[in-house]
Amino acid sequence: MEEVEFPSNLTSIGTRAFDNCSSLTSLVFPSSLQHINEYAFNYCSNLREVTFKSNLTIWQWAFNGCTNLEKVAFDYGIIGGNTEIFKYAFNMCSEIQQLILPKKVTSISEFAFYTCSNLNYIEVEKGNPIYESGDGNNTLLKINTQNIVPYVSLVLATKNAEIPKNVSVLAPYSFLDDRSSVVIPENVVTIENNAFIECDKLTDVYMKSSTPPSMTQTVSNVGAFSSGRLSNMTLHVPVGSLDTYSNPVLDWCLFGNIVEWEPSGIDDIEIDECVNDPVVYYNMQGVKVDNPQNGIFIKKQGAKTTKVLM
Repeated sequence: MEEVEFPSNLTSIGTRAFDNCSSLTSLVFPSSLQHINEYAFNYCSNLREVTFKSNLTIWQWAFNGCTNLEKVAFDYGIIGGNTEIFKYAFNMCSEIQQLILPKKVTSISEFAFYTCSNLNYIEVEKGNPIYESGDGNNTLLKINTQNIVPYVSLVLATKNAEIPKNVSVLAPYSFLDDRSSVVIPENVVTIENNAFIECDKLTDVYMKSSTPPSMTQTVSNVGAFSSGRLSNMTLHVPVGSLDTYSNPVLDWCLFGNIVEWEPSGIDDIEIDECVNDPVVYYNMQGVKVDNPQNGIFIKKQGAKTTKVLM
């Protein structure tokens, strides 16, 4: 069966109710639904889109192994109650590209979207008291207001997304893609365990702050990064902060190579006629490139800054 017509008064879908129903392609749930239990749609490998019309609890492993699922959407305007998404609810849904969350989604557990490495769009309805989507709809941010000083955590980043400047905490498993480099803004003060543990191709980490963020890293593959790859990674730190990051008291010293760099400082684009000024190129992370090839780069000439395709 490719579609299921659910009763309009359905409140719960039981454990393994549709386990391994590989012919299912799309699901629209009734507004009465309150619970989707563990493994309810386990390995529904051809399921491509699910739409929720009520606030509900999505229990762990509910959509585990739905390897062709591309879109998870909640209707806006849902009234009453809140929605909770438990850990591993969408585990191994590696093809999810769009995540659309209304204001009533107020609890998303760690690992809820574990291994969802192809996300390219995250939208959060305005008015959500807990979450918001970053500029460009490429990050899921959590606004932590329970502290004396409120702060912003990055919960989930889309493929190759930049870290927003207002983020101060990088949460566990917030990066799941195959990026080779990342720029960590000045406002980041804490990088939690496993934040980059799934980034197998990460080779270069660029720090914009001269003060090292808090981070735990051990040689037993526990920490913000995969310890097994640290010896092959390069940490780029602001000029003048090499000794600080290399301090053996700090876990940052475990990187195989630590070098200094000078952040470009490119934030805004200004237009001017400076055709006779020297040209300087930067990659999309703001790192200076001497010989740009094959890709999109930032071209800075005098006060004029543009994006160019090489």
